[in-house]
Amino acid sequence: MESCNNFLVKKTLFTIIKIAIATGLVYWLTQNGKIDFKQALESLKHPVICLKALLFFLLITILSAFRWRLVIQAFTQKPITYGKVFLYTWMGYFFNIAMPGSVSGDLIKVFLVRKELEGVNVKSIALTAIVDRVTGIFGFFTLIGLLGIINYSTFATTAPKALILVQFSILLFILMLITIGVLFLPEKLKEKIFTNFKKVPFSIVRDLVTAAEVYIQPLRRIILPLVGISMVVQIFSITTFITIAKVIIPEGLDTTVAFSAIPLGFITIAIPLAPGGFGVGHVAFEKIFTMFNILGGANYFNLYFLWWTLYCLTGSAPYMLSGIKVNKKELENENL
Repeated sequence: MESCNNFLVKKTLFTIIKIAIATGLVYWLTQNGKIDFKQALESLKHPVICLKALLFFLLITILSAFRWRLVIQAFTQKPITYGKVFLYTWMGYFFNIAMPGSVSGDLIKVFLVRKELEGVNVKSIALTAIVDRVTGIFGFFTLIGLLGIINYSTFATTAPKALILVQFSILLFILMLITIGVLFLPEKLKEKIFTNFKKVPFSIVRDLVTAAEVYIQPLRRIILPLVGISMVVQIFSITTFITIAKVIIPEGLDTTVAFSAIPLGFITIAIPLAPGGFGVGHVAFEKIFTMFNILGGANYFNLYFLWWTLYCLTGSAPYMLSGIKVNKKELENENL
């Protein structure tokens, strides 16, 4: 019990440090005139744009829940209704904002699905959440890789500083294709690859390889639909960003540049160091947009962050109306 309490204390302190760093980054950007919070509040005076953004966020939730349900059913061989997965996904967004750190939205989603599926261990459900997140990132890799290849010559002349990012995008796309390709290799060759990876001196890598051996068959059946859904989700995410940006630039961002720069910014916040990419996302978008010759990247992201946060908070409605109760003791009993 004491070791568990010590772990929670360390995790809480780590969360406080992360949020403090993120807040410091935002303060630094604000002091340097990169973020205008008044402009963010001005966005409230554009109800049509805001309504469109919220509808896009809802579509993203609908598709994300559908993708995760595919993974859950393939990995557990247990039925679960789409409505439940949708509600848990929506609630997860709320907990990402309201309780960052030791109790995150992903952990809450895993806990709630675990309660729905009797006889399924918590590690299997947690793995579905990891696979769902990874395939979501694969959607980014596919988009930025294809756009990087198609528009390479254009960026070479119009945004030479961004070429290193474009090349990095193409590299990520190629690595993703190789990773997916491994799933479809002959069995003997796969065994050799897995055996070699098990020798890597990192337990997390060995655990992932062991899990891959167990779930490779169901994953092979659904990987392409998962990446396809992820691409559509990312297109909606980018479109939402472009829509919200019209508060600052009514004529809109250049679509070609936006579809190349925005996904790179989203990748930096895919692993949530702070709620919604707060701080880290502001700095990343400022730097990435500058490389693509767009000023005000931090300000654009600030608007997106504001409306994404507001949408996440709506996840409190299904949580309160459902009557579901989540407490830390239950999470500890499930080793979450």
